[in-house]
Amino acid sequence: MPLAQRYLEAFARHCEAHEPEGQHAGAYRKLGDVAIHRRDFAAAETWYRKALAIEERLGNEPGAAETYHELGSASQERGDFAAAETCYRKALAIEKRLGNEPGAATTYRQLGRVAQDRGDIAAAETWYRQSLAISERLGNEPGMVKTYDQLGIASQERGDFAAAETWYRKALAIEKRLGDEPGAATTYHRLGIASQVRGDLAAAETWYRQSLAIKERLGDALGAAWTYHELGRVAQERGDFAAAETWHRQSLAIDERLGDEAGAARNYSLLGTMAQERGDFAAAEAWYCQSVAIKERLGDANGAAVICHALGLLHAQHGEPIRAAEWLLKALAGFISTKDEDNATRAAQNVKFLRSSASPEHHAGIDAVAKSTGFFFATTEGDPHRVRLFTLLSARHGFASLKGETDEPG
Repeated sequence: MPLAQRYLEAFARHCEAHEPEGQHAGAYRKLGDVAIHRRDFAAAETWYRKALAIEERLGNEPGAAETYHELGSASQERGDFAAAETCYRKALAIEKRLGNEPGAATTYRQLGRVAQDRGDIAAAETWYRQSLAISERLGNEPGMVKTYDQLGIASQERGDFAAAETWYRKALAIEKRLGDEPGAATTYHRLGIASQVRGDLAAAETWYRQSLAIKERLGDALGAAWTYHELGRVAQERGDFAAAETWHRQSLAIDERLGDEAGAARNYSLLGTMAQERGDFAAAEAWYCQSVAIKERLGDANGAAVICHALGLLHAQHGEPIRAAEWLLKALAGFISTKDEDNATRAAQNVKFLRSSASPEHHAGIDAVAKSTGFFFATTEGDPHRVRLFTLLSARHGFASLKGETDEPG
C-alpha cells in the first residue's frame, strides 16, 4: 500500500475516533484523491461517497459540490458518462445556488468534456460557451485558456479547422502573456495538428518546432516524444522518409527510456510503414510485430487488429498468401470483436480477394487458416473466383453488419 494512503487511512481512523464528523469528510475525500491517482476508480468513488454522506447530513453545501465534482471525474475516467453528467449537474445546481461562479465555470467545462467524450459536439460547445462567458466576465485568464483549448478541440473534431485555429491562437496569446511556457508548448502542438489535418504541412512543421523548442528547453521528455512523432508524420506525408525515420527514432528512444509502451507501439507501427514503403520487408515485419505485441499486452484489441491487417497486406505483397491469410483473419476477428464495422468490412474484402486470387495450390492452406480462426470459404459453382466468407463470430459478438462481406451460415 502506498505510504500516502497508509498515512491518510491512519488519519481517517484518528478523525473518526477523536475529531468532529466534518473533518472525517476531508480525510475521506483525500483518500479518494489518492485512489484517483492510482486509477482505482471504484475505491475513489467509495471514499467520495462516504465524504458526501457526511457533507449532505451536515448541510455543508460547498463541500458537497466539490465532492460531486470529484465523483463526476471518477465516473468520467471509467467511461460512465451518464453518471458523470448526473454528478456534475448536482455540483452545478449547488454552485449556482451559492453564487459560486468560478466553480460553475469549471463544472460547465466538465459537462462540455462529458458531452464531447460521448460524441455530442454541439452540446459540448454549448457547455463550453457558458463556462467561457463566466471566465471572461471574471477576468479569469487561466480558465479562459482551458475553455479556448476545449473549444478548439471541439471545432477540430467537427472539421472546422479555421475556428479551431482561432480558439488556439486566443489561448496562445494569454499563455505567452502569462509566461505559461508548458501551456504554450501544448497549444503550439495543437496548432500543428490543426494545420496538418487541413494539409498545410509547412505550417504544421513550424508550429511543431516551436512546441519542441519549449519542451526541450524545459526538459519535458514525454512531450518532446509526442512532437518528434508528429514531425515524423509530417515528413512522411511530404515523402521525406529519411527525415521521418529520424524523427520517429528520436521519439521511440524517449518512449523506450520512459517505459511508455503505448508511445513505443505507435512509433514501431510507423517505422514499419516506412520500411514497407522502401521495400524492406524484414524490417517492416519486425517493427509491426513489436507493435502488435505491445498492443496485445496493453489490451488494445482494435489497435492490434489494425497492425495485424498491415502485416497481412505486407505478406500478400511479398507473395506469401498463407501467412497473409493468418494475419488478415486475425485482424478481421479483432475488428469483429471490437465492433469496428468499417475496418472489419475492409479486412473481409481483402481476405476474399486473397482467397480468390491465390493459386490453387494455396487454397487448402488458406482454408485451414480460416477454419482455425472461426471462418470458412465457399465458392460459387461455375465461378471459382467468386468467393463468399462465412463466420459465426459476428453473432457471437453481437455484430452482424458485414452484409456482402461475411455471412452467417443458414
